[in-house]
Amino acid sequence: MANIAKLPDGTAIIAAGHGPGHRLVYGPHLVVEVGTAAVSLEKPDGTTLAILANGGKPTVGLTRLDPITVPYVNRFLSSTGKVVIKDWRTTQYRVKTRRTGPKVRKIRAVVDQPKAVAATPVVSSNHTAKAVTDEPKHAAGAVITVSGDVERTSSIPGMLYLDKVTLKGAGRGNTDCGGIVIPTAQFTVLEDAWHIAQQGKPAAVLLTGAAGTAKTMLVRAFAAYLGVGYLKIDAGAVRTADDWAGAFRQDPNTKTWAHRWSPLALALREGKPCVIHVDELTRTETPAALNAFMGLLDETGTLLVPDANAVLTMPKGILVVATANIGPEFVGTLPLDGAVRQRFPYGVRMTTPSESVEAKLLVKRTKISDEVAVALVRMANQQRQHRDDAQQYPSGAIISTRILLSIAERIAQRNANPREAVISTLQAQFDPGDDAALSVVIDAFFPKKAEPVVPTTPEAAFIVTERHWFMGPVGSTCEKVLSDGALCSRVHQDPIHFGNS
Repeated sequence: MANIAKLPDGTAIIAAGHGPGHRLVYGPHLVVEVGTAAVSLEKPDGTTLAILANGGKPTVGLTRLDPITVPYVNRFLSSTGKVVIKDWRTTQYRVKTRRTGPKVRKIRAVVDQPKAVAATPVVSSNHTAKAVTDEPKHAAGAVITVSGDVERTSSIPGMLYLDKVTLKGAGRGNTDCGGIVIPTAQFTVLEDAWHIAQQGKPAAVLLTGAAGTAKTMLVRAFAAYLGVGYLKIDAGAVRTADDWAGAFRQDPNTKTWAHRWSPLALALREGKPCVIHVDELTRTETPAALNAFMGLLDETGTLLVPDANAVLTMPKGILVVATANIGPEFVGTLPLDGAVRQRFPYGVRMTTPSESVEAKLLVKRTKISDEVAVALVRMANQQRQHRDDAQQYPSGAIISTRILLSIAERIAQRNANPREAVISTLQAQFDPGDDAALSVVIDAFFPKKAEPVVPTTPEAAFIVTERHWFMGPVGSTCEKVLSDGALCSRVHQDPIHFGNS
């Protein structure tokens, strides 16, 4: 059983450059045969246990399995996402697909026999061979051909290769990156940081701003624009300093304990150019957990992993972008230490986009009408102007772009009434103490609809909304500030206030 940890999976054997005709012997229990079409796992007597077929589809000889060989088969098939288990009801072996496992690597052709002999296993007369390591390097001269949809995939959990996006000019000094419009000067900061990272110099970027200002979407769009991998690390799940690199875990197949690298550590060890997004940097459980991450971002670029007796280094080409909510309204966050901030030489502060840009974003992403989009944005801008007034909005909440997208999505997909969609969404975002001021904003842009009535007095011809602050005597002028900063200057009984349609 000691050889299980040394046995690579079938894909690793192909990647190591072992061509057709090779016979790798691993102890008294199994032999790996490399053929022209697939790699098979066999017993010394020639009975086939498993085959890594073309396309990554495993074929397992269930009738020839036993408790000794099952762990070897599972190790051999580990990259296919399949696992052999013993059904406790029938006591028979069966192949099961893991719900969360590595993505299947579809192999289209086996590598040719490499010319270099350094990677060829040395087989002695007693059928013993040098074990292939868990992280084989490509042999000199070996060419691995994989299907086109796998060339941009990674074995690292969470590493994504997003659809390529292009840059568009939005005018007036703005840049549109995959639908996220930011000032060109801010986008240049990201590009400069990326070029510096390719030289192996510290170039981490800190994106700050209020919630819902598209910080995460910008990082994803930037990685898609570069055409490199995108890996998101949830800082809120980091409880100790060791969580950055991984922890000891038990192998479900062999029941042995070993250090398992985290996706962040795997990306650093792989060393391919990518964008690593550390989300919610200020929400780590303790400051000590965040301090352990600083070494990767400075000139040393190292992270000590005592459990694995190893040191991780920051390779060239990897850009770390951290996003954080900073402000008194974010009560669940930790303040950033000055030493941590020093590790981020580049910074971008995200703000709410302009009215026209935000309205176009709602229309583009949800397909709602231009009129509804403009009304939603103007309603949000009206609330944003007074969100710091503790008398009107004690909670300090704000109608962000993310909230507007949720409202617009419901209106577009569920054909919901705009006013009802606004109220139901904002009730979850604001506290009851905000209702009085919030009702004024909602009624101004999404007024109530009433049944036609026969007015008895001039005042009765208009709809009176509940807790409407700007009601006044007949003929008086409204002094409410609009989203563009101008006064309304209309009489209070103007239909624009109460919507008597």
